[in-house]
Amino acid sequence: MQKEYLGLHLTEKELMRSNKYLLTVFHLVPEKGLSMKDAASEVASESSTGSNMRVGTATKFSDDLNALVYKVDKKKNLAHIAYPIDIFDRGGNVQNILTYIVGNVFEMGSLKALKLLDV
Repeated sequence: MQKEYLGLHLTEKELMRSNKYLLTVFHLVPEKGLSMKDAASEVASESSTGSNMRVGTATKFSDDLNALVYKVDKKKNLAHIAYPIDIFDRGGNVQNILTYIVGNVFEMGSLKALKLLDV
């Protein structure tokens, strides 16, 4: 699990009020032996600033660009992930935003299924 990508203490309401995040909902089914929370943090990591190891060039600035899992619904297999607006290119368009969010996560070996439901 990549704990730096978990923000389970945050609420949707406070994330929306901050105007600093783009909120998403994924349906995901983790591979056997991986919890929903672990799988969600892997998706947040892979689709934002993460790697499977700590990068020596990471800074406070880059850490502030981490996507955050703010809610996990185990019964419905839903992961709610917030992406800092600053991670997207200025003047970004839908293609740019979707490339960041889902451009590299559908082939993750730790997931049986993954689908972006809402942005």
